[in-house]
Parts: sequence; structure tokens; C-alpha cells
Amino acid sequence: MQHSLRQIDGPRRVQDIVDTWQQIEVNGKTRHIIYLGEDTRVIRVVKKIVRGLSHHHNVMTAVPESRVWADVMKYRLPADLFAQMAYAHREPDVVEYRYSVIEEVGIQSAWLGEKRGHILNYELFRGN
Repeated sequence: MQHSLRQIDGPRRVQDIVDTWQQIEVNGKTRHIIYLGEDTRVIRVVKKIVRGLSHHHNVMTAVPESRVWADVMKYRLPADLFAQMAYAHREPDVVEYRYSVIEEVGIQSAWLGEKRGHILNYELFRGN
């Protein structure tokens, strides 16, 4: 990331990050937090990743972005559902993920992305 901040548009990139900060108070101290689920750029990239993984795993091909819903994980997934999801990774030191073909009302499959034990996102493909 630091390399990209040294580019000609580096100051704009820094300002983009600062603009997404929200102040919170933790133990009486002011901290800054970035809510990735509220950044449309992040959500768009996550949707592209899940669309590509869906194709890679032969779940669904050529899924339009409009049929994908993405957000950060806000609630803990029940253990039995988590256990039913297939584990995979493209490179384990980059990201690990789980997915499950559901084919329930309006849902084709569910996806979880993990990085060092932290759940980064929760994705659902909207089915026909």
C-alpha cells in the first residue's frame, strides 16, 4: 500500500482514506475506524472477487453484479452452518474463504472471506 501512496495521485489516495474515517471513543481515548461495508468501492471489489470465485468453483458463471449482495459480517454465523461450508483458498497467506451452494428462496450461494481468523465479508448470490 505504501508504494501506491508514493504515486502521483498518492495525496488523493491518502485523502480518500482520511475521508472514510469515523471517530469513536474506546476506553476514554479517541480512535478512528473505517467501516468497509459503507465504502461502495470496497463492496464493488468484494463482489467482483466472489463472482470470480463462483466461476472458479463452477457454482455459477457470468453472474451480473446486480445479482450479488455484499456486506461485512455483522453477526456470528451459527456453527452448524459454518461447518457445512466448503473451505478453500487461492493463497492461504492472502485470504481464505468458505462457500456453500444453498439454492433457497432467492439465494444461490453464500460466501465468507477470512483473513487471519477475522471474517471480512459475507456474500450472497441472488438466484433466479
